[in-house]
Amino acid sequence: MTNPWYYFRSGYRRIKRFIAWFPIIWHDEDWDYAYLFKIMQFKISRIRKEVEKNQRHLNWEKDVRDMKVAEELLSRIGFSDFYYKLHEQLKDRERVGKCSCPEKTWGSIADSCDIETKEIRFYRHVDLSCTYCKNMKSIWMKREIAKEKFDFDFLFKHLKKRVQRWWD
Repeated sequence: MTNPWYYFRSGYRRIKRFIAWFPIIWHDEDWDYAYLFKIMQFKISRIRKEVEKNQRHLNWEKDVRDMKVAEELLSRIGFSDFYYKLHEQLKDRERVGKCSCPEKTWGSIADSCDIETKEIRFYRHVDLSCTYCKNMKSIWMKREIAKEKFDFDFLFKHLKKRVQRWWD
C-alpha cells in the first residue's frame, strides 16, 4: 500500500509546476519557432536549478555550465535584440571614418518617397545616396546571418552532445 503522504507531496509538486509553467504557456503561440525556443529555455532553466540545488551526481558543475550555455543560445535565438544589436555594432565598426553621409537616427517613415528606401532607412539606418552604405549593407547582413547560423549550429551540436546527461 502506498503512503498517503506520497500523493499529497506529488500533488503539491504538480501544482507548483503548473503555476510556474502557466505564464510560459499563456504567452505561447503556434506561428513562430521563437516560442519553441522559449519553452526549451524555460525547461532547461528548471532542470539546471534542480541540479544546482541537489548536486546528486559527479560533475554536476560542468552540467550546470553546459545548461547555461544552452540557455544563453536559446535566449539569443528566441525573443531578444541580440542580432539587432550585433548588426548595429558591425555597422558602426565598419562605418567609422569611411562614410561621408550624415548620421541617420530612427527617422520617420515619411523621410523618403521610395518604399524600399523607407524600410531600410527606418530599420537599418542606411543612407542609400551614399555609395559606401549601399555596399556595406550586404556585408552587414551577411555577417549578421553568419552569426545567427553559427549560433543555431552550435546550439544543436551542444544539445546533441550533452542533453542526455542533464538529469537529477
